[in-house]
Amino acid sequence: LEKTEEMGARCCVIHGGSVETGGWGKANPENLSEKSFIETVGIVQGILDRVNPKTAKLVMETESYLFPDGPEEYLRLINAVDRKGFAVHFDPVNIIASPRRYYFNGLFIRKCLALLGEHVVSCHAKDLNMAPIYPTVRIDETYIGDGVLDYNAYLGAINKLDLAPTMMIEHLNESQLIKGLKFIYRKAEENGIVFEGSQDRVELSEENASQEYFAPHQ
Repeated sequence: LEKTEEMGARCCVIHGGSVETGGWGKANPENLSEKSFIETVGIVQGILDRVNPKTAKLVMETESYLFPDGPEEYLRLINAVDRKGFAVHFDPVNIIASPRRYYFNGLFIRKCLALLGEHVVSCHAKDLNMAPIYPTVRIDETYIGDGVLDYNAYLGAINKLDLAPTMMIEHLNESQLIKGLKFIYRKAEENGIVFEGSQDRVELSEENASQEYFAPHQ
């Protein structure tokens, strides 16, 4: 967060805490306990009070197995932390962890941004698919345009916010990056949305894509 403030960047993205069970993010109901919530609030307050950022925001990425695991929980965190330097990084794919949210993801995204919109300073763009594995299901992340995420709803809801958040693409290889960028720019154009700085973008192809444009998922 100190480096973020020094650089003049908008936000520093962190993850919620995980109760140690053999590694970060391992399944543990204590991750979503009231005790963990209180500890999370105290840690975030401590970081912000130490750094005291004037422009940069500390944001937590939404997750399905850690705080904050949904819009109501995030809003509760914001109110409990009670610091101007705390804001929202919105990643809908990470918290679409049930068939209901998957089938009606456009409605869910609109609900999230209706609750959190004034606090959102950054967000992730990716996609997801669901595979039936009787009697359960598996929901997997994929690249933009290869899944069912309702980008009409997502881009439309973001475009209505007073402060336009930074949108970041993650977890792509070169060919997926090209497809993802073309998809998201096409969706934006269909909805009459113009990305800030898009007039300077270069039409990417397999030949001119480079490491500076993407971070491959390992």
